Amino acid sequence: MNANLARSRPDDEPPLHKCGRALAAGLASLSVGQVQLSLPKFAFQTSLELAPLLASMGMPDRFGRTKANLSGMDGARDLYVGAVVQQPTVQVDESGTVATAATSASGASLSRSISPSSFSSATGKAGMPLRLLNFV
Repeated sequence: MNANLARSRPDDEPPLHKCGRALAAGLASLSVGQVQLSLPKFAFQTSLELAPLLASMGMPDRFGRTKANLSGMDGARDLYVGAVVQQPTVQVDESGTVATAATSASGASLSRSISPSSFSSATGKAGMPLRLLNFV
């Protein structure tokens, strides 16, 4: 890609060069020092449905009951993506920042229902519930 910068007169310096010189002069006038900064503690968690975004980025057929072609998974054309959900979390306190995210994609079938053959629940090392589903 080529870009041409306009000049107001043939002998003038290009505007981008003037901006760069002004930025350099401004940065040179800054001084180094210590400041006391206070930030509030906060945490948030949200849930995002990503299917509309993914569809707009070029994956609309994966979410269509009749258009999806996931036959490479089971040999039939009866599977499609039902939902894609992401749950990000951010926690900021005096010890730092912790950010996590979990993304889940669920599949759906046109011709049969999928039900878990067993269900188990436990508490993981982090004290978070852990649920495992075993599909037949």
